[in-house]
Amino acid sequence: MLEMFKRSEDQERGADPWHGTGGPLAVSDDRTDFAISPKFIEAAQNYGLPFLEDCNRGDPEGLGYYQVMIKNGMRSSTATGLRRLAKGRKNLTIVPKAHCEKIIIEDGRARGVQYRKKNGGSLLANALKEVIISAGAIGSPQRLMLSGIGPGDHLRGLDIPVIAHNPEVGANLKDHLKIHNSYEVTIPTLNDRLNSWFGKIGIALEYAFTRRGPMTMAAAPVFCFARSKPGLEAPDIQFHVLPWSSSEPSKGIMHPFSGFTASICPVKPESRGRITLRSPDAKDAPLIAANYLASEKDRQTAIDGLKLSRAIAARSPLRDLIVREFAPGPDCQTEEDLLAYVRANASTIFHPVGTCRMGSDQNAVVDPRLRVRGVEGLRVADASIMPDITSGNTNAPTAAIAEKASDLIRADWRT
Repeated sequence: MLEMFKRSEDQERGADPWHGTGGPLAVSDDRTDFAISPKFIEAAQNYGLPFLEDCNRGDPEGLGYYQVMIKNGMRSSTATGLRRLAKGRKNLTIVPKAHCEKIIIEDGRARGVQYRKKNGGSLLANALKEVIISAGAIGSPQRLMLSGIGPGDHLRGLDIPVIAHNPEVGANLKDHLKIHNSYEVTIPTLNDRLNSWFGKIGIALEYAFTRRGPMTMAAAPVFCFARSKPGLEAPDIQFHVLPWSSSEPSKGIMHPFSGFTASICPVKPESRGRITLRSPDAKDAPLIAANYLASEKDRQTAIDGLKLSRAIAARSPLRDLIVREFAPGPDCQTEEDLLAYVRANASTIFHPVGTCRMGSDQNAVVDPRLRVRGVEGLRVADASIMPDITSGNTNAPTAAIAEKASDLIRADWRT
């Protein structure tokens, strides 16, 4: 078992640095704006799913409350949680607001990176030993291709000299799709507070003085892993149950009624996409062809996931609280209708992986020690190296990749 996170000073004192005040279940109490969460859990139990205290156990089928990284009421990423401990080290220099443009490769070996600071010219950072790219499943293949590592025809078409031809750089993209099943209910949800200026002010004051309340929660307090149909070896659907509903969540616009959302994620997609360059300019975002729902199995799983969500909503006590299904809505009943709804409304839940696939075969982008094939002194360490997508959230597995990468690097340089 890999140690996911280094022990912090707070842990040494016996405190929990991730959950902070109130612990991971702070949002699952009987406050009115969170009351829909236990109702969903009870309905899912009546459907036949077990309650789980820990979603990270070996068999995840069931539902409960997510474990989230929160310290003193604030979300804590691996960057914010660990950077404080490492930033004082003499062998670490952090360059803020810098954009990596490409890897400098000479005589088949990575010698450093070219980067640009905000409102400045290009600078070089020379590597004494090796270069590690950790730009994610979108950024890492882009940096490799900008540096001449990738599909030869694609690079030549952009006048980028080919240093190492590898058609799988940027390929094998997998991601989790999310499909919203939203309901209007008779009990208050977060919509009621967020649709009122007084409610928003109350949320802000509660956070300012107690470090509790909606501002300390993840978007979805409740998880659920289930099989979309009988006979499957393992759960293929993950729910993120939100105590609010919205047609435009990125703009903070809630529905004008008390609502909640079951966000449905098929966790074992077959469909694969690709990352390609838009131009040889590092400032231009790459092209992302996610290719969701290309597989018939993925299309059927999305349909079955919506059916499963509706089946849970039809169980007591949830069914007694529902006024109407808002989305997809009562007119969406046939499988053709459900698939059309998914195509028009589904979106990413931001779990892209696989675009710098690790493997023992010669077509893999990185070998089992995360070294880029065809170039010496270069590794990739992030979610892009996953050969396949994990059947759940990708944050903790990515942290595990980073921990393993550090072990591999130290071991290689000791020998």
